[in-house]
Amino acid sequence: MLKRILITASLLLMPCAAGIAVADSNIQLKRLEHFISSHRIGGFDDFWLAKKLWPEEIVKLGLIFGYVDNRAACQELADILGARYTTAEYVCYRANNKLKPRPGS
Repeated sequence: MLKRILITASLLLMPCAAGIAVADSNIQLKRLEHFISSHRIGGFDDFWLAKKLWPEEIVKLGLIFGYVDNRAACQELADILGARYTTAEYVCYRANNKLKPRPGS
């Protein structure tokens, strides 16, 4: 009986723990977005790879940096994903939006 109570209690608490983890990851993403908006990683502009759900809603999938041409690397990934998953549109956009674009970025 005690075993059944413990299993039931843990199953009831799992959604709470998952909610805390999701909230924490959202806070971390917001902090990263804020930092990246005004700081480059390396010498060239960084780009977000994102999936477009609706015209107003996008989901960030990754931050592209460390390439000579981050825009081209991001677009190549977006093209690969778009070819594989045809029901979604994948886009790239500049992550360092508070900085002036660097030439060649």
